[in-house]
Amino acid sequence: MNAETIPTELTATQVLPASSRTANANGTAVDLRAYDGKVAIVVDAGAITAGSDDSTYTIALLTGDDTNISNASAATLSTSVGLTNVASLTVASVDTRLAGRYLFAQANITGTS
Repeated sequence: MNAETIPTELTATQVLPASSRTANANGTAVDLRAYDGKVAIVVDAGAITAGSDDSTYTIALLTGDDTNISNASAATLSTSVGLTNVASLTVASVDTRLAGRYLFAQANITGTS
């Protein structure tokens, strides 16, 4: 995991690495134990460029009490980030007091190409 702390105010951690995707993908678990209050999640997504460009991808934020994403559920007070054919930067938040210990990002792709 790649993390960088900016003068004790902001910590950036990669949940789901940027990549060209042709199938659904799960990010690795991020331990929320060190955070108190709301955590901002920034989704930086590129444009869909393959095929007929009718695909849609959604980034779901999940939390759970262990590092297995199969045991995770939708993060409380978060938003799923739906993006269609646009390069976009979107921010969602998760309240760590209402979340499980671990945070996951899950990319889901739909469409014919």
